[in-house]
Amino acid sequence: MASINSVVLIGNATRDAELKVLSNGASVVNFGLATTDKWVDKDTRESKEATEFHNITAFRKLAELIERRVKKGSH
Repeated sequence: MASINSVVLIGNATRDAELKVLSNGASVVNFGLATTDKWVDKDTRESKEATEFHNITAFRKLAELIERRVKKGSH
């Protein structure tokens, strides 16, 4: 049985989206995304923050849309 995994990442682009066209004509785009999690430590009541960096790849029409809209720093 097939299943779909999906994830929603909300953050800021760390670099401009780079579009490439493969030999078969399909578009592929790569860009970086930084997500930050903020919380308060229950024991020390100290504010904490952690940032994670993600490498994102998309194909075909979605790749073309991303290339036009995603620039470094965009949300």
